[in-house]
Amino acid sequence: MDQNALLAFATEYSRELICYHEPTCAFLTVGAPSNRIVGYNPDELAGKNLYDFIHDDDKDFFEMMVHLPILNGERSSLRADFRFKTQDETYIWLNMDVIPHKNDNNVVIGLVTISRNTTESMLAKEKFEKRQALLNNTGQMAQLGAWELELPSKTRVWSKETYDIFEVSEKEKLTFDETMSCFPGEAETTLRTAIDHALNHGIPYDITLPFITKKGRSVWVRTMATPKIHLGKVVKLYGIIQNIDKEVNNNLTLNAMINQLTKQNRQLEDFTHILSHNVRGPISSLTTLLDMFEHATSDDEKRELLDMLKMSSKSLEDLLNELKEVINATHIRGIESQENRITDILNTCTELLAGEIKQSNASISVDLDGWKVINYPKIYLESIMMNLMSNALKYRSDARNPMINITTRLEHGMYILEFKDNGAGIDMAKHRDNMFKLYKTFNTTKPGKGLGLFMTKSQIEAMGGEINVESAVEVGTTFTIVFNKEKVPTL
Repeated sequence: MDQNALLAFATEYSRELICYHEPTCAFLTVGAPSNRIVGYNPDELAGKNLYDFIHDDDKDFFEMMVHLPILNGERSSLRADFRFKTQDETYIWLNMDVIPHKNDNNVVIGLVTISRNTTESMLAKEKFEKRQALLNNTGQMAQLGAWELELPSKTRVWSKETYDIFEVSEKEKLTFDETMSCFPGEAETTLRTAIDHALNHGIPYDITLPFITKKGRSVWVRTMATPKIHLGKVVKLYGIIQNIDKEVNNNLTLNAMINQLTKQNRQLEDFTHILSHNVRGPISSLTTLLDMFEHATSDDEKRELLDMLKMSSKSLEDLLNELKEVINATHIRGIESQENRITDILNTCTELLAGEIKQSNASISVDLDGWKVINYPKIYLESIMMNLMSNALKYRSDARNPMINITTRLEHGMYILEFKDNGAGIDMAKHRDNMFKLYKTFNTTKPGKGLGLFMTKSQIEAMGGEINVESAVEVGTTFTIVFNKEKVPTL
């Protein structure tokens, strides 16, 4: 075999395809083994552009990380893996070296590419990574199921334990929507959002959610997922799912006890202040009477002082017994609610603030179509309404008379009150995070210690509620209170 025949033989049976391209990546010269390596004859590639065959998901990567750096002279050569479309519309993996061809002025006038078909090795690598990920995840925890979601086909692989958690046989192939339907209510929305972020942004997740098996059994599960990213795209999700019902229920019970104790401690602290204030006077009175008794000179005077001491002592005993009963009731049942007419609460507040309402020429409109009566601790309800109304009057706009709109709504069993004013407003971009914090004020021209909103939020949350605020400078502020959020089960 002569030298030329040997060269032709080597070229024909080479495992590498050598091509020459215009700077745009258009094929000019295609090596002989193109049919064997990429499935096209040389004349079928000539005149076409390499980008015509690159997978859509890989084009941006090839352009930004390979093609443009070569054209810009940033690298003398680069290697990349990408998917290449064959004649039957399937894709193979190519591993390609790209080398610039430059003229005497160091300008790129062409590109040399050397490509090899690495489909088998890439599939083997993916298979290994799949097994390794499943083994690693399964080894981290006991009694859990592993799963995998492959893109873009959404092909799913489940371990036996995953089928067991869903309480279905391995022959049943649940659709994606059927799988999601096992997560009730907001849990499904939460999981779909987490999966969307994982698929589109490569963000892993680890969340605990309520779960209903296909046999209707309600449990809690922990589900985790880790995206696999290739060439800047998520191509697979590896994950686990674990039944943690016993652990969650134990924690829920413990947290409920902690929350109850915290609430009771807060209430007992309030009673401590009451005790300190109310008992101080009688004790001081007893001390004064005792001193006078010691200095009395006549029997009549002593008898009179002794009667007064007995009366003061009896009053102090009655007061202590009364406080003891209140504290015991709070310790056993917590602070108690009673039926309140919201109009009575509002009337009390407007009477107490009548001077400021009249001075500022404020107008108050009330729409109680949602609800008119609520079971709630009266002392808290009056405090909440007083704080919101006094703030609306205090932080009114200098450009207009105050207008306060109070509306009630009943939504899915939740008692909602909206308190809206047209006052000076708050810059939420600056102050949203500090809105309800202790000793935080937002208007230096008005007096205030930053206690009102802090106390309001504390009282609402102590009773299982929630308060939110929206505001704009020189537009006004709207507070939305859900009085019984924690007492309404999520369906």
